[in-house]
Amino acid sequence: MLSHISFVDMMLSIGCSFLFFLLLDRDLDPIFEGMFPQSEQDYQEIIQSLINSPMTSLIQVCVLAPVIEEILMRGAVLGGLKNSYGTVTALLISATLFACLHFNMVQTL
Repeated sequence: MLSHISFVDMMLSIGCSFLFFLLLDRDLDPIFEGMFPQSEQDYQEIIQSLINSPMTSLIQVCVLAPVIEEILMRGAVLGGLKNSYGTVTALLISATLFACLHFNMVQTL
């Protein structure tokens, strides 16, 4: 299944992910947090609630949310848009909707 992916491809992917993380975490997050202070405050409250009830959070965040998101976004939204607008447009629209689904402007951007 993954036999067509080379070691160089994997290293490039890891390097890009790391650089993107640094760009977001160190450079863009402070800007977005300043632009959307309530979003950052809500995000911190959610993190605290996850810490306060780890088992419930594990089920919600690691099981229920991903399954529902995949069914909703990849199944219903992407499938419907793909039939009407084509693959590329459908992917862009569904990715945007998926980001907005999180209701957190700092995380969405």
